[in-house]
Order: sequence, then C-alpha cells, then structure tokens
Amino acid sequence: MSHSELFRNVVETVFSTWTALRLAVEHGMGGQQGKEMALEFVNQVADLFFKNDVGAEEVGDFLSDFMDKEFQTVCEDNSPDEVAIVLWQFYQHCKAGRHDLVSFELSKFPKCEMWLCKPVHPVRSDEAMDTADTVTSERSNNVVVEEHDPEWTEVRSRRRKERTLM
Repeated sequence: MSHSELFRNVVETVFSTWTALRLAVEHGMGGQQGKEMALEFVNQVADLFFKNDVGAEEVGDFLSDFMDKEFQTVCEDNSPDEVAIVLWQFYQHCKAGRHDLVSFELSKFPKCEMWLCKPVHPVRSDEAMDTADTVTSERSNNVVVEEHDPEWTEVRSRRRKERTLM
C-alpha cells in the first residue's frame, strides 16, 4: 500500500471514530448528500497534507471551518484540534515510511462501524412523524418523544409543532 493510500485509510478511520462528524451526517446537517460530503472531506484533508507542509493547528482550523460551513456544526468540544493532532502524527509516520507503526497504532483504535463506507440515511423529523411505528408520543408537559434509533431519542417541544400548523 502506498503512502497516500495508507494515509487516506487513516483519515477515513479517524473520521469514522469522530462523533461530531458522524452526528452531523446522521442528523442531516450536511443535507441529503451528507455522507458524500464526509467522504469528500476525507479527500480534502488528505490532499491538504499531501500538497502543503501543514501543522496540526492549521489542520484543526481547516476541520473546524469545514464542519461549520458544510455541516453547520460548531464543535465546542475541541474535537477538531484533537483530530488534527492525531492526523498530523499519523501523517508524520506515513511520510517517514513507518507503515508497520501506522498499522499497529490504527489497531488500537476502538472497534467501531466504519460508517463512512456504508450508507447513512438520516431520519428527518417529518419523516418520523409520518411513520406511525417509529413514533412514541408522550403528552405530559407538551413534549413529543420520537425514537429513531434504539440508542438515540429526540425530544422536541410539541408547542413549536402546533404553532407551525396554524
């Protein structure tokens, strides 16, 4: 595997474990083409390293800007900076030809679903409301609870919905 293929693999793996990016795609923050935008994000980040001599801080700024502009997501958890440092370190190893070390370090990553390789279909709240078997309504305190995924529950104010119907 070439240096560039290995590093693109690294970026894809790191991005697959980046919660902010995954949530932005799953919740449709990038629109209908969110997954495709995330895959393009992988390519842009890899190209940023290949075409420039960038530091981790510049990469962090690039990640933050992309998340803000393309996914309307501001990461207040400093995750873009953390992701940038990890990518920069991996790139240094790839550039130095330490492919065994890169593979070893990647094996330490938490085992997770490589969602960037599989289709991700965000559930829009209006689609969930149309599907009776996916909606659970709780009438107390005017709150609607929608279950999209067994691990996630979205809670929206019922008053806002009633106001839009008037």
